[in-house]
Amino acid sequence: TGSGIDRGWTLLESRTAVNTSAVNMTTGITSAYEQFAVAMSGVQPVSSNVGLIARISQDDGATYISAADSYRHAKNAVLTQSVSTAANSPSGSSSDTSISISLSLNNTASVRLSGEFRLFNAARAVGQKHFGFNTSYLTVAGSFVSVSGGGVFTTNENAVDAIQFLMDNGNVSSGVFTLYGLRIS
Repeated sequence: TGSGIDRGWTLLESRTAVNTSAVNMTTGITSAYEQFAVAMSGVQPVSSNVGLIARISQDDGATYISAADSYRHAKNAVLTQSVSTAANSPSGSSSDTSISISLSLNNTASVRLSGEFRLFNAARAVGQKHFGFNTSYLTVAGSFVSVSGGGVFTTNENAVDAIQFLMDNGNVSSGVFTLYGLRIS
C-alpha cells in the first residue's frame, strides 16, 4: 500500500474442535480491526438434532454472555427437499441467550456444516455490536440447507474481546474455526 499500514484480512487464530464443549476464539479481537470473520468448516456435533450457537465475551473469554434478552436475531433457512422443491424456514428472537446459526444438525460422518460468522463494531467501546452469518450443510436425508441471518447484541455497548461457538446441547465433535480481522483504514 505504500503507507506502511497492513490492510485487508489478517489471520488471527485457528482452532480445531475434537469432542469439546465449546470453541473459544480469544486472540486478536482488538480495536486494531474494524470487522471480524470466523470461517467454519467440517463442523459436526457429537449428538444429533442439535444446533450451532454463538456467544460473545467482554472479559477476555473468562465468561460468555448468556443472560436472557442478550441477543436479538433473525435467520432464514432454505431447504431443498428434492431437485424441484425448496422450503423457506424464517425464524428469529427478540430476546435470546445466544445466537442461533443453524437448524438441527446430525452427527452422521458425511453431514458437516461449513460457513462464515461476521462480527461488526466488536472491539469499539461504543455502538451496538452487530453480527451476520451464512452456513450450509446436507441433512442425513440428503436435503441441502442454507441458513443466513444476522442480529445485534443488546446488553450493552462495551467492547467484545472473545467469541464462543458451541452446540445448544452436547459437544462439538469436529470442525475448524478460523478467525480473521479486517483493517478498514
